[in-house]
Amino acid sequence: MFVVRFWAELFQLSADRSQWAILYPSLLSVTVSEISRKRHAVHVTATSASRIIVDQLLDSSSQVTRVSSCFAYWRHQCQTYGVNFVSAEDCDHFCELSMETSRFIKFGTTSQGDGSSSTPIIVFAKLSQIFDVHRGVVKHTQTPFTDCVIKLSKNAAVVSVNGKDFSLNLLESVMVVGEVKERLYISEPGGAFAVECDCAKTLRSLLTNLLTISSLLLSGSNNVANAAHYLQKQIGKLNEKIVSLMRSLTALQPECELARDLDEELEMAHLRIFALKYRLAAICDVPFPPPSELLSKVSLRTLRHLSSFGGAAVCSLHLHFLCKARFQIGKRNSSSREELALNVLALHTELMQHAKVSVVLPSGTVLNINEPADNTKAILEKVCDELCLCPEKYCIVREGRHRVRLMECEYRIEKTDRSLGLTICARQVDDVIKAEVRAVRDGTTMVQVGDTVVSVDEHPISELQTADQVETLLRSATALVLRRRNCSHSCGSSFIVNDSRLPVANKTHSMDRISEPTSSNTLNNEWQAESTRSSPSRRSCLKQVSANVMSHSACERSSREDDRKPSPTSLSLKTSHFSPGAEEQLFKTINELVTTEENFVRDVQKLVNQYLKPLNLPILETADRLLRVQTSFLCSLLDAAGDVAHSASASQQQLRDSLIRISALFVNKCSKFKIYSEYSAAYLRFQQNKKEKNDIEAKLEKMNVSGEQSESAQSLLIKPIQRVLKYPLFLQQMRDNCARGSVERQQGEQALSRMHALAEYVNEMQRLTEQYGLAIEEISSKNSAVSRMNFSQLLMFAHVNWLNCYENRSRPVSCVAFVFTSLILILCPSLSKSKARVYRILPIAEIEVNESDGNSTQSQFLFVLIHIGSPREPVYHLCCCQAEVKNQFIKSIRKAAASLAKEQRRPLSGSSQSDGGYGSERHPP
Repeated sequence: MFVVRFWAELFQLSADRSQWAILYPSLLSVTVSEISRKRHAVHVTATSASRIIVDQLLDSSSQVTRVSSCFAYWRHQCQTYGVNFVSAEDCDHFCELSMETSRFIKFGTTSQGDGSSSTPIIVFAKLSQIFDVHRGVVKHTQTPFTDCVIKLSKNAAVVSVNGKDFSLNLLESVMVVGEVKERLYISEPGGAFAVECDCAKTLRSLLTNLLTISSLLLSGSNNVANAAHYLQKQIGKLNEKIVSLMRSLTALQPECELARDLDEELEMAHLRIFALKYRLAAICDVPFPPPSELLSKVSLRTLRHLSSFGGAAVCSLHLHFLCKARFQIGKRNSSSREELALNVLALHTELMQHAKVSVVLPSGTVLNINEPADNTKAILEKVCDELCLCPEKYCIVREGRHRVRLMECEYRIEKTDRSLGLTICARQVDDVIKAEVRAVRDGTTMVQVGDTVVSVDEHPISELQTADQVETLLRSATALVLRRRNCSHSCGSSFIVNDSRLPVANKTHSMDRISEPTSSNTLNNEWQAESTRSSPSRRSCLKQVSANVMSHSACERSSREDDRKPSPTSLSLKTSHFSPGAEEQLFKTINELVTTEENFVRDVQKLVNQYLKPLNLPILETADRLLRVQTSFLCSLLDAAGDVAHSASASQQQLRDSLIRISALFVNKCSKFKIYSEYSAAYLRFQQNKKEKNDIEAKLEKMNVSGEQSESAQSLLIKPIQRVLKYPLFLQQMRDNCARGSVERQQGEQALSRMHALAEYVNEMQRLTEQYGLAIEEISSKNSAVSRMNFSQLLMFAHVNWLNCYENRSRPVSCVAFVFTSLILILCPSLSKSKARVYRILPIAEIEVNESDGNSTQSQFLFVLIHIGSPREPVYHLCCCQAEVKNQFIKSIRKAAASLAKEQRRPLSGSSQSDGGYGSERHPP
C-alpha cells in the first residue's frame, strides 16, 4: 500500500477536443493511493485548501498516456483529464504508479548535466519481416514471428531481436493496424515488419507512442498541440495539391506518360494524407482510418505491384513509392540519419548500372527483364520467346525510363456513337492503296496519329483499287482494324514519299462525318479545332497540314481535275512538331540542364562537407538548406526529363512531355529558390567580414586537397549565385525552339516569367542587404530579434516620411519602413549619421492601422500606425509618395497580422503554455 502526493495543474479536454480547460487557477495537491496490491487500480484525488476538485479511480480502462516530460492524460467516464506536473520526476513517478506494469516497464536514468530524467518504455512483442528492399526492388519475404523488445525513448524507437538492435526510421515510416486487429504493420525505407502483442490494448499503446514520437519529430516541436496543428496544416496542403492534380488530369489523355506521372503523384499524396491522419488520430485519441480508405483511391495498375492486402498492402504501397526515391511523409529533419533525398543520385546510378526493365503484358502482368529499356528489339524477342508468341504480331512501346508495354500490332475498334472521331487519309503508293490516321479526337485513346488502317468492315484496304472506294467504305463504316505505327515494317517509308510520283491524289476522309457530307470550310475548321484540342502544339503546323486535309467535296473536285491533268507536287505527309534543328537543340539543352545540375549539386555537397562543416562557418546553415533544396530539385528534374535527359533517340512525344514537365517543375519550385537571396546575403556578409576573412581564407586554402582553382572554396562559394542566373537562359532556349502557340511554348513562357521575377527578387534582396543589412543586423542583436528580422521574413519595404518624429519635429523625416512577418521596423538613416541610429520596432500584434488622416487634404498618401500600450509614442503619422505604395504597405501589415493570429489559434497543454511546467523551487509543496 502506498500514498504519494504531487503538486500539479489539472485540466479537462473540451467536448470538441480542441483545447484544454484548466479546472482550478492554481496548483493543486494531487494524491495517488493504491487500491489493489497488484497495482491494477489507483485512487487519484486533487485538492486545494481542503476542497476536493477531482476524486477518481484509475484502472486499466483509463489508458493513462504521457505526451511530454511533464504532461499526461487519462480517460474517465467518457471525459479526458490532463495533469501538468511541476517537474519531470513527478510525472515519471505518477505514470509509473498509474500505468500497468505487466507489459510496460519504466527505467529512470538521471542525466549528469541538468538533472533531468528520461524514462524509456520497454515493450515485449513478436516481430516478423514481410517485405525487404534490395537495390530498389521490393521483395516479399515472410519470416516467422520472433520474440523482440521495443524500447521507446523521447525521439527514437530501438528494436532488439535475435541479439541485434536496429532503429526504426520514425520520420519516413508508415504504421497501420491491418485486417488482424492484434497485428501492427510498420514500413520504413529498409523494409516492412509485422508486430504482434499479447493483447489489443498493448498493441494500441505501442502504436500510439510510436506515432506520437513520430509526430513530434516531424513537427520539430515538443508540444503535442503544436504537432497536431502542424499535421492538420500539412493535410490541408496535401488536399489542395490533390485538387490541383485532379484538375490537371482532366485535361490529359489517360494513357499518356504525363497522365501516368500525375496519377502516381496523386496516389503518393493520398498515401501521405493517410500517414498523417494516422499520426493525428493517435494524438487526438480518435479511431484510426481503415486501410480500405487509402486502397480504394489507388489505381489497379499500382495495386498489381503490391501482392498483398489490408495493412500489408499499405506498407507495400509505401515501399513501392519509396523505391522511386520521390516519397516522404513530411519535412525532413536535419538531424535525421536517413537522408533519402541526398541518396537519390546513388540510387539512380545503381539502377542505371543494373538496367532492369519492367514489361507490362496485355493482361496487366508485369515481367522484369535484364535489358536496357531502349533496346526494344531485344526485349520483344525475349518476351515473345518466353511466352511462345509470334514477334511479328506484337510491338514494344516505351512508357518510362525503366518501363515498357507489350502491345498487339493490330487492334479493332467499333463505332458505338455517331462517329469514330478519326480523320483518315487514303492514298495510292506503288499501286497499293494505303490509309493512315491523321487526326484523333480527344475521346479516342486507343488510336494514335500514324496508325494505318488494315481493313474496314472486314474489307482489306490493300485489295481496293482507288481512294474513292476507301471513301465509300468509310462513309458507312462500323468497324475498323488498324495497325500501330510502331509495328510498321517499312519504318514509315510507306507514308513519307514524294507525291509528285503518285498518279492518284491524296484523299482525306473524316470519320466525324462518315454518315453525312459536309462542306469544305466546315470540315477544315472542325479538324483544326479537334487537332488543336488534342495536341495544342500542332497549331503552328495547321497552315501546312490544312493543304493536305480536304473535305469530301474538295476530294471529288480534285479527283475530277486529276483525270484531266497530272497531280501537282504537294507537301509531305509527315507532320513534325519541331524543325530538325530545333529538335536537336532541345535535346542538347535538356541534356546540358540535367548534366550541369548534377555537377552543381556535387559541387555544393563538396562545399558543405569539405569546407563549411569542418570550420562551422556562419554561411553553413544557409548553404546546407540550399543543398537540400537543390537535391530535391535534381530528383524532380531527373523524373521530369526522363529518357530525354541522356538520350537523343527519344520520340517527339517524349520530348514534348519532358518540356512540359520541366517547365511545370520550375513554376512549382520557384518559391523554393528564394533561398538564393538568403545565400547571397550570407555570402555578402562573409566577404565583408575583413577581420576574420584572411584567417578563414588561409584555412580554406589548406583544405583544398586537389589544389585546383576550380575546386577551391572561393570558386565553390560563388557557384550558387552563378547557377540561379543560368536557369532563365535554359528556359529561354527551350521556349525559343518550341512552335508558337504550342502548349510547350506557353508553359515555357510561364516558367521563364517566374524565373525572371525570382531574379528581380534576388537582386532586390541583395540591394537591401548591401544597403541596410549591417544596420538591421546591429538593431536585431541589440533587441534580440535576429530571427524576426530575417530578410526571408520580409513582406514589404518602402520609403516613407515620418511626420511626427520625436527626434526632429521641425520637418518630416525621410525613413525606410520594413514590414516583417511579426514586426515593423522604421529606420531613419538621415538622422543616424552623426549619432546613434534612430529606429522604432513595432510588434505586429500591438499595431492598429488607420488608412488615412481625416484632417489632411492628401489623405490618399497618409496613414497612421497606433502602437497600443506604448507610453512614449503611441501614434505614428506616415506619408507615402504614391497611393499604391500606401495601399500595399497597409495590405502587408494586415496580412502579417492575420498570419500571426492564425498561428496563435491552437490548443494549449497548460496555462503555462510550456511542456516544462513550473519549477519546483519556485512553488514548494
